[in-house]
Amino acid sequence: MGRKDEILKIWRECFPEDTPQWRDMLFDAVYSEDVALTVADSSGLTVSSLLLLPYVMRFHGAETKMSYIYGAGTLPRHRMKGHMGRLIRMALHEAAARGDVFVGLVPASDRLRQYYSRFGFSTVGYRREQRYTAGHSFVTDGAYDDVSSVCATDLYADFSRMESESMRCGVRHSLQQFLTVMADVAMSDGSLFAAVSSVGSGRVSAMAWAKRCGARRDVVVTELLSDSYDAANAVLSALQRQAPGSPLTVLAATEDDVAGGGFIPGAMVRITDPAAAFGIIAKADPGLRLTVRLTDETLPDQSGVYVVSGGSVRHSDTGCGPEEPDLYVTPDVLAAMMFSSNPVAAVTGLPGGRPHFSLMLD
Repeated sequence: MGRKDEILKIWRECFPEDTPQWRDMLFDAVYSEDVALTVADSSGLTVSSLLLLPYVMRFHGAETKMSYIYGAGTLPRHRMKGHMGRLIRMALHEAAARGDVFVGLVPASDRLRQYYSRFGFSTVGYRREQRYTAGHSFVTDGAYDDVSSVCATDLYADFSRMESESMRCGVRHSLQQFLTVMADVAMSDGSLFAAVSSVGSGRVSAMAWAKRCGARRDVVVTELLSDSYDAANAVLSALQRQAPGSPLTVLAATEDDVAGGGFIPGAMVRITDPAAAFGIIAKADPGLRLTVRLTDETLPDQSGVYVVSGGSVRHSDTGCGPEEPDLYVTPDVLAAMMFSSNPVAAVTGLPGGRPHFSLMLD
């Protein structure tokens, strides 16, 4: 049995809700030997697997490499034996070796969120609910055409433009990744998509993705991109027409807000190349002077002192001279600080920014 077949076997047992058609679509779109990681038990049986998918992340104005852990699973009868822990550590070393600055994931439960935190992942993405009744009217000043049925390939240029314009920090999507998202929508029960174009503009003005959730099949908007508030109202109205009589909840992105009551935790991030991350921050803020001691037990080569000064960063295994570091951190704390809200960044002295993880396979 080849590696792909071994992973498919694990996938079928761990994710039985996925249809064969959807699974075939996914593996045709994203699978390659370069992204597949597995571990075996003492008998040589492959028992755990995951896909380490490559993405691009915008971080302080730079486009940098990021991996996304997807489809992590262990055969049920082989769980609680440390196999997944070995696999996560393997994935982190692999990501560091191929030059990824960050590794991200979206845990499926609070229990898994706690589990991944053991490996240096920190929750950095949050959403806030905006609720609308079934009778809410999304009023617009302009006129819009519904272009939801336009070919996905033809939508990509405007999607990429709006994604870039709306995002200071977050994951970017290639054409192939966008097409996979749209194929997922087309094949997933309860998934909705809407797009509108301002009349006479010649381009798409807003797009929104949603899911029908719960016993009442309420509409939950998981992502919304728009050129304006007016266009956002237009695309939400288009979603209403697809699901008449349903309440609508928008999971809005948060950037400068301090996480607290009413926020929904989402993506987690782990830093795998702190020198590169500090270097990007230093270049974006040449006046920043900061000394940080990092202790990383999983990636010990990353441990040491990072001195940020004059637009560059210096990494030392030994120390920073007579001066004490400004901050002593572990990988999870460092990620939480690098992706913090601006009020938190003002306290720590390390520039931050909430990342936007949208339209990720989950």
